[in-house]
Amino acid sequence: MNAAISGEGGKTRGVTLIELVMAMVLLGLVAALIIPVVWYGRFGANPVPTAQATAIAQSTLEQGMVAGYNRPFGNKCDGKVNTTPQNGFSIATSCTQSKWQDIPNKNDAEYLTVQVTGPSGADVTLGAWRTK
Repeated sequence: MNAAISGEGGKTRGVTLIELVMAMVLLGLVAALIIPVVWYGRFGANPVPTAQATAIAQSTLEQGMVAGYNRPFGNKCDGKVNTTPQNGFSIATSCTQSKWQDIPNKNDAEYLTVQVTGPSGADVTLGAWRTK
């Protein structure tokens, strides 16, 4: 079966293999140029705010891990999110007590969460379990 369509003057119209390969190469080049622009546009061209947000989140989580139980971030461990601004970054902390049935005392395990949102779309979330 011939897939070509006869045009005027008896000539057939269709796409040759070379034309198809060239179109695929051009689309590949365009994609290779566009994808990094879109990806870096998400976080901004400068990776420093993302690195700063990561450092703030790690530091805040470490402070919560060494704090006393039931008050790791200075507030009661009740699952509520507490947000504080700091130099253009927004730090959201929360603590949730374990709901596992295997733990005899529910207050023996807590899940700490830290989410830092910064300029240019930097967004880092860290979480960790801690037990007595």
